[in-house]
Amino acid sequence: MINQAPDLQDAKDLTLLGNTSCTVDSCMTVVRRITARGDAHRNPSDSNQPLVGEEIAAARTLIDLGTQLLQAADAQIEQVTNQPAHLVR
Repeated sequence: MINQAPDLQDAKDLTLLGNTSCTVDSCMTVVRRITARGDAHRNPSDSNQPLVGEEIAAARTLIDLGTQLLQAADAQIEQVTNQPAHLVR
């Protein structure tokens, strides 16, 4: 059960370098915390579009978070059932 919705921290737009990063910290329980991260890197030949970089970094962060949550659920199912879990990704 999620006690608190994940907070999307402000994506850091390093426009001079063309790099953007995003981090999500999610507290699932008092003892379980998941941190996910996503990055976007602009090709120097591309125009500077900070919003695009933020969207890509945020999307990659959410993909990482979803993957970690599926892996955690998979491990818990296997621990309880002593059977391989087959979660649809």
